[in-house]
Amino acid sequence: MKKLNLKVAAMQQTGATEGVANYKNDVAFATFLKSVELGAKVELRFMVDKNGQPYVWIKAVRQGLREEYKLLLNQSLLDFLMAYLLNVPYAEIGDVDANEIEDFHISDEEKLNGYSFEFEMLKLIVGQGRDLSVVKRFTSTSYYEAFAFFPNGKIKFLVKLDEAVRSFLVSNNLEY
Repeated sequence: MKKLNLKVAAMQQTGATEGVANYKNDVAFATFLKSVELGAKVELRFMVDKNGQPYVWIKAVRQGLREEYKLLLNQSLLDFLMAYLLNVPYAEIGDVDANEIEDFHISDEEKLNGYSFEFEMLKLIVGQGRDLSVVKRFTSTSYYEAFAFFPNGKIKFLVKLDEAVRSFLVSNNLEY
């Protein structure tokens, strides 16, 4: 099962956010590419920075070296990351411009209305038919923690449990 049609549609389409212009996203992507060339296993965690810019926190382990860094996201970067996780040839993805991030941004209004990029990614992954490995908590918690495993790594989800998340988990027979 190698589906790649992951499109994040609910976000507002705006220009780059403040502070993003100074971040060397192309260098972060080059670091990821170097890890990929050396066969790294990766752990990804999707988040949003204080400026409303979605990003992925990458933990890459290769040849005894562990690197952690932030990569700001756009649709082509998201497709590339998923292709790597799924072990799909990159030629099928097309051109990737790591500095073209204007297509992903979460507005203040969306944040106030409870939009969660990590929850949207969880819904996309579950919608692709991926099984999750759930971290069981035997105490009261306000977060849902789970992993989705792939040939070249995993995605970690740590999603705040609210009514929408609980409803999604129940409707998809996912324990929390």
